[in-house]
This record gives sequence, C-alpha cells and structure tokens, in this order.
Amino acid sequence: MTVLIDHEVHEGWTSWMINDHIPEIMDTHCFESWKISKVLGADESQGINYAVQFVAPSMQKFEEYSDLHLQRFQEEHTRMYREKYVAFRTLLETIYEGRNDLANR
Repeated sequence: MTVLIDHEVHEGWTSWMINDHIPEIMDTHCFESWKISKVLGADESQGINYAVQFVAPSMQKFEEYSDLHLQRFQEEHTRMYREKYVAFRTLLETIYEGRNDLANR
C-alpha cells in the first residue's frame, strides 16, 4: 500500500501504524513480515509518501486476509484519518529474492 499522509498527522499516523494497526494485522497470521518505507524523491507539498509492505507466505493466505479482514482494517484506517490521506494498493509477486549472492559470481 502506498499512502500520502497529511503533514499535520503523519507522526501520529506512523506511530499508530507501527504500534497498533500493523500488530493487529499481523495478529491475523496471514503475513510473515512487514515494513514501512518512506518514498524518497516524491513531492511532499501535499504530505509525506510511505510504502507499507506485507509479505504473505502464499496467495491463499493473502486471499484469506482479503476475504476475512481487509474491510475491517480499511474502515478503521478511514475512520482514524478521513480526508488526511490518499492510498492505493498494489499486489506484487516475488519472482526472485537475493541478498548479495550475485556479487560473488
């Protein structure tokens, strides 16, 4: 999910995401890991851009999350930050993941 969050609430949003919202999402046991990244080089005149990424162990687990939990978490986010953010979601499939293994060739 990429989120443009209003300057006046971004610190509270970040804290809420890390301490409350994401732990609740992780408690669904549909994801293995998560991370929040700040989008660099983006226009920050309207707010700050963040990328929030969750890694599911399988498409089945992602679909379980989508079917059973997504709407509740979206509604909570909207209720807390209505008119203070713009977001879009992107579903990615990892085709290769490496850690410096190519550098030793």
